[in-house]
Amino acid sequence: MENLRVQDEAQHSNVKTIEVEPRLSVVIPVYQEAENLLASLQHFQCLRRQGAELIVVDGYSRDGSHSCLQANKALWDQCLLSSPGRARQMNTGAQFARGKYLLFLHLDSRFNTEFPIEELNQLDSDGRWAYCELGLCRQEFPYSLIARSINWRSKVSGSVTGDQGICLSKSLFDTLGAYPDIPLMEDIALSDALRKQQPALRLNCQLETSSRRWQKQGVVRTILMMWWLRIQYRFGVSASELAKKYYPNINYSKAREKPVLSLETYLKDNTE
Repeated sequence: MENLRVQDEAQHSNVKTIEVEPRLSVVIPVYQEAENLLASLQHFQCLRRQGAELIVVDGYSRDGSHSCLQANKALWDQCLLSSPGRARQMNTGAQFARGKYLLFLHLDSRFNTEFPIEELNQLDSDGRWAYCELGLCRQEFPYSLIARSINWRSKVSGSVTGDQGICLSKSLFDTLGAYPDIPLMEDIALSDALRKQQPALRLNCQLETSSRRWQKQGVVRTILMMWWLRIQYRFGVSASELAKKYYPNINYSKAREKPVLSLETYLKDNTE
């Protein structure tokens, strides 16, 4: 993770840790999600009750997320700031993770069943990794068909998206060199590298994700756009070019210069 520039403050005392070394570290990247933060953090306490460490990595949001995170610091174990971009944020969280295993989740994900933490033992074999069955919060047609199609694609091709909760050992993640520092398709790139090691294991749980993308942009339009982006990526179009179409309001070239800080250090530096 050579591209991560971590300041001493985040490496030492200003990063909040839990006293007992966790078995699982859950890494959640967030950006401009103040209105959804509290409900999501409350939901993910189900993982902390199983002994997991919860790491939130914010991409220097400007919408009140920091105030919400600070006011609810009892709901997370570490909170870091890094440049926006899921790959950079997840790499930051993984770098500071204390658990033997890593689980990467999106903020709008929800577990319909208890996470099967006992199944993590299966990831001790060389190159083994896992993901969750995907569900959408709207279960009527065509959303049920979309979810089934994504699960079928992952089973057949081994290609897994971030909505499905990629899970692997920290040692394997470090060996592979983490997520590639690209603004889009980072989950596809990581699962491509992982499936060259071993086929993916589907965990015995369902991870429900928001259907807001399909509802807002239209089902047909969203499916066509996602497949078109994926096809272009497979044929060599750079992730940076694709990100300009997918995230038109984010300038990643400027955001790249942001340092990695703990939330406490950032708030202290900006109130003095």
